[in-house]
Amino acid sequence: MTRQVLEELLAQDEAISKDGKRLIVADGASASLYASVGLEALVIDRVSSIVLEGDAVLITTRRDERYLLAYEDVRAARIARSERSAGY
Repeated sequence: MTRQVLEELLAQDEAISKDGKRLIVADGASASLYASVGLEALVIDRVSSIVLEGDAVLITTRRDERYLLAYEDVRAARIARSERSAGY
């Protein structure tokens, strides 16, 4: 995926806000990025923010994990807003 495509896809979602170069996932939403590194698949879930750098994307999770991936390794993104109320 190119930087332009990833940025356009994420910017279209209401659950994503932009703060400078950082794209922030709203508290009531969940986001995952799917990547392929060689023959291995990588799912990065509970994403809290994404920074689009020149040649790579920096992903931070709600567990304070950080991943740095080349754009061409990013295959897909999933963003979901929580529709559930307490007790479900």
